[in-house]
Amino acid sequence: RKKKKMIKTIYGEEIIGEEIAMQMEEYIQKMVQNKNTEIEIKLGNILNTKTKQPYGNTLIMTPTSLNNDEFKRNKNYKFASGITEKELIEARACYEEATKKGTFKKIEKETEDFFYKTPTHQVRVTKDTKTQQIIKTIYKEPQKEYIIIHVPKARDLKLVTVQEVDTTKPEGVSSFMSRKKNRISYTNGTFTMDSTTITRFIKNKQNKYIEEGRTNEIEFELNPNTFILIKEKRKRVELIKEFYQMALGMVKQLKRNRQTNNRKIESPFYPLTEQEKQQLQKIKQKKQQQQQYRNQTGYTQQAYQPTQTGYAPAYTAGQPRNYNEVKTPMDYVQQKPQKQINF
Repeated sequence: RKKKKMIKTIYGEEIIGEEIAMQMEEYIQKMVQNKNTEIEIKLGNILNTKTKQPYGNTLIMTPTSLNNDEFKRNKNYKFASGITEKELIEARACYEEATKKGTFKKIEKETEDFFYKTPTHQVRVTKDTKTQQIIKTIYKEPQKEYIIIHVPKARDLKLVTVQEVDTTKPEGVSSFMSRKKNRISYTNGTFTMDSTTITRFIKNKQNKYIEEGRTNEIEFELNPNTFILIKEKRKRVELIKEFYQMALGMVKQLKRNRQTNNRKIESPFYPLTEQEKQQLQKIKQKKQQQQQYRNQTGYTQQAYQPTQTGYAPAYTAGQPRNYNEVKTPMDYVQQKPQKQINF
């Protein structure tokens, strides 16, 4: 039986990636037409449209690519992109250290999209929020094919290619929706991580924009020119592996952060902040002081901390202690029973 080839992520974990990478390469090779084609992996969740619960298959133990045709035929499931605000901040922190080292470049953008309906497609006009200059006017071809990758007990991934077509703003038609984007991107020329907060506005009956909601998104993009210029299939697969590892590594890091409220270890790609380092140092010093006091006296320091009244429970060494119970001097005074009066 042929063994499945393993690849390592930037976190040192080994995952099965050869089959998924080859499937992704074949899909991209088929869909990429020119440099205006976006190649991106979105983070989100596979949701049950009836119960609104995440997709959970207990038989799937490793990141697994779901068959596109079967997934599309099953109307009970859909992929919903989006993450929490905390995850967005953590994702940006992952790349801040890489930016300081010079391996990635940080780019901040604030834009606003206006959407117009035409008989054939939906036109999007993108403006710079500060200068109000039009950056681009395009429409996107419908996403007919994609690849869904289910990651157990974590965010799922969706690989999709989008064809952007330059066009002009339709005349005599007003926009029906707008989106404000606050985006921070980290790029090294080949790969880009986009972290975006999107505020969506729709028009009410008075034809005025009202805020509908706010979402956070993370997307990993691959430069299509880099992929097109590579002629050898094996090298293209290796490129896609690295692209896939970046997205999967982020998903696994966000999963670890969600499992522990206070991180006690520092990963090579997600360094501890100065505030976290100071907090951990204080906890370490306190534990050392408590252990030193316990070794010298046999007592626990907590048992003899003064209360608001200046007293503390008189525990003896080795006796079980309830630290949630705070006693006062009146607790040690024997109360006389009240006389019972019979009528």
